[in-house]
Amino acid sequence: MSIAIIASFHIYHFVYKELSTDAFHTKRKDIYRLVNKRPNSNIRNTETYLPLGEFLKDKLPEVENYCRAIVNDEPLELHINESSQLEPFIFVDPSFFELFNFSLKNGSIEKFRSTPNGIVISEKTAKNLFLDENPIGRTILVSRYKNPKKIELQVTGVINNIPKSSTIQGNYFINISGFYNFSRSEYKKFEWFEGEADLYLYLPHLRDKESFLKSVSEVVIMQQKNNSHFVSMGPEDVDESMCQFEMQRLDNIYFNSSDIPKQQKKGDLQFINILVLVALLSLFLAMSNYIIMNLGLNLNRANEFKIRRFLGASKSTIFNQLIIESQINAVICFILSLLTYPIIGKLIAELLGFDYQLSLLNDGMLLLSYFILILTIGFIIGFLEFLLSYKSIFIKDNETPSSLSWLSKKLMIGFQLFLFISLIICILFVGKQITFIQKKDVGFNIRKIASVSTQYEPLINELESKSYVNAVARGQKLFRTKIHLEKIKIDKPTTEIEAIIVQGDADYLGVHNIELVLGKNLNASKLPKAEDFKYGRNKINRGFVEVLVNEEFVRKANLKNPLGTILKSNYILEVVIVGVIKDVYSTPLYNKIQPMVFGFDFQGYPNLYQISFDEKHKEELINFVQEFYINKGFPQKYLHLAIDTYDYKDIYKKEIQLKRLLQAFTIIVLFITLLGMIAISLFITESKTKEIGIRKVNGATIKEIMFMLNIDFIKWVGIAFVIACPIAYYAMSKWLENFAYKTSLSWWVFALAGLFTLIIALLTVSWQSWRAATRNPVEALRDE
Repeated sequence: MSIAIIASFHIYHFVYKELSTDAFHTKRKDIYRLVNKRPNSNIRNTETYLPLGEFLKDKLPEVENYCRAIVNDEPLELHINESSQLEPFIFVDPSFFELFNFSLKNGSIEKFRSTPNGIVISEKTAKNLFLDENPIGRTILVSRYKNPKKIELQVTGVINNIPKSSTIQGNYFINISGFYNFSRSEYKKFEWFEGEADLYLYLPHLRDKESFLKSVSEVVIMQQKNNSHFVSMGPEDVDESMCQFEMQRLDNIYFNSSDIPKQQKKGDLQFINILVLVALLSLFLAMSNYIIMNLGLNLNRANEFKIRRFLGASKSTIFNQLIIESQINAVICFILSLLTYPIIGKLIAELLGFDYQLSLLNDGMLLLSYFILILTIGFIIGFLEFLLSYKSIFIKDNETPSSLSWLSKKLMIGFQLFLFISLIICILFVGKQITFIQKKDVGFNIRKIASVSTQYEPLINELESKSYVNAVARGQKLFRTKIHLEKIKIDKPTTEIEAIIVQGDADYLGVHNIELVLGKNLNASKLPKAEDFKYGRNKINRGFVEVLVNEEFVRKANLKNPLGTILKSNYILEVVIVGVIKDVYSTPLYNKIQPMVFGFDFQGYPNLYQISFDEKHKEELINFVQEFYINKGFPQKYLHLAIDTYDYKDIYKKEIQLKRLLQAFTIIVLFITLLGMIAISLFITESKTKEIGIRKVNGATIKEIMFMLNIDFIKWVGIAFVIACPIAYYAMSKWLENFAYKTSLSWWVFALAGLFTLIIALLTVSWQSWRAATRNPVEALRDE
């Protein structure tokens, strides 16, 4: 039972911490984050127009307060004496510290509000920058990376260190009034459609959520229709479906942000539910085994209990004894959990992927609640033990024992076998699907592509000279974890479909080894250079731009002759198809292949490069790029931003984590089941000692005796297998529905799981059966 309690303790620790995220905010049930859900995308966006919060506060009575938070995509450079370091900064309204429980240790919110270049820093940051001196009023120099223009920020407050249980993390909070001092945009004031921020609304009197969201959408649509940029594009380009909003309550953000790419700290509620189920099943199995073993022991203690009854002990006395014994054993297991935490905690943390640390000072409520749970488990075990042992303890000599105890043992062992077979089937299918994913031909060299974002031309020149670099192309990453579709209007025939748009130059196909099935590649001489691009949109006007589309685009658009077809959207202006490429899997295999448009003359990304390299030299390539940036003064903690390679362990992290969790749980179930079968085997052989002796005296062979003792286990395995197969099949079918491309549910997986379980069961009980079959019958019958 100690194994299950130790395992469940670590799961309880993880789940407790996860569910406590953002729980320290007192206004968490009245604070909502506005989220934009585009109808043609499976991602959501939290960024809203900068003036929206103030506008909603003035127009809608439900909005009592609001705050904006701009998390800079690029870290800013913090200058300290003669050195500098990159740090993430967040631009916030002063109301940020009123809505959230980030309490100020020094300084004041009013001072921050009245200081446009004010900054609030965390306690640990103040310690690092100013040691023991008072930081209030001190100046910090900050700039964009490698930008000679340094901006002075005045420290107006120091907050207590933000706990790990917060979805909002940071050490530097700049007054949002100074945002445009750091922006690359030419705009220097908060106007509609000229800057975006996360918007948190304080709505303590919200009554009708749907009506409120409808009002928000109407505000944005009205502003778009009145804005010169959108009007110049034509009224038809104001897409009202793109102005639809949702709201996330603060205490729901952590577990409801998997489709929000910019949300750094996020949880997985489905994984939490699986862990809770694993913990409960582990405890149930351990409790059932403990009861099975103790029922056997209680048969031997029956005389002891009867003597105590004869001496005046009441039923309640025996009941209390069993309760106390089981609770003491449970508490011992709890103590073992704490003693083994430093060792086992690391293994469990690696398995579950968390870094929570157990603290006796800070986690008192966690430990107390789990201790109460352990005492409850001990009580349940003692109660069931008393109930199932009642007949054997209090039976009269002329009565026949009830079959309840024996039936309960068979049901418990049968359930353990059923669970073990189900887990084996699930592990095999999860592993089979992961293997299928890894071997699937995605249509391009996904393992041999690295993505580099750099403004340094010398880096690209040096990479091109490396023997392990095959080719370099300018453009976006082809593989992306989330689908983002744009509406594409097709001329002749006039129709509209949704497609993924990918930036890539004329070398892009060669780098990815993508096959061109029709037409020609992009003409390099017609493509713009980096200097042709400006922040935001392409500033040159070339008329028709060449693009490529994939086979799925041709099918969806029902194009008989795609070459020369003109396309248009809000994003790519007017373009003409010059070639068709073979379909590639540009998203995880959860999704079907989507229509795609390739080109390099619309909203360019001149600093993004895709590199084809020799897979054997992957580490060498990564080290070279990182060393280049180290020499440029790039800090160690941001080196992961310099180069990005494809890794199945990251893409399918949830599936790999699920497989590891199932493997760990199966080992626990196997161990518990083996102990249970040994216990019940001992129980059977002890209860049939005289029968075995009589059969041997009458000429029964060892083989016949072993068959008699083992036949029940074979039946249990068979029944468990029959029940487990359809349930496991259904569970795996539902799980595989998450994938658009998946493996088959092969019959041999079920057969292998059943055969393996049967072999394990027979090996476990046969030794005890052999001992019972070879025992001298005289020993069993000498008292008769």
